[in-house]
Amino acid sequence: MEKHYEDKIQKLTNELEETKKILEIYKKNKSDIFIGAKIIDLDSGLKMEVVNLKNGSNDFEAKRVDGLGYGRGYHYIVPNWKLDQ
Repeated sequence: MEKHYEDKIQKLTNELEETKKILEIYKKNKSDIFIGAKIIDLDSGLKMEVVNLKNGSNDFEAKRVDGLGYGRGYHYIVPNWKLDQ
């Protein structure tokens, strides 16, 4: 009976360790995870994440990928940006 509980504890411990590894991988890489559009601002040479883009709108804002304080507004018919591919 005691062996049964030891096996269960070992199994749960292994699952916990695996979950910890997955969490560490997520924490390490979460800054690279992004769903949306990124552009390169040709004037500044910076990669930017598009924010505040609404359906049917041609105005949007962008913020720096590295999280520093630079951001600006755009109107997408002007040629000072391109999609980051």
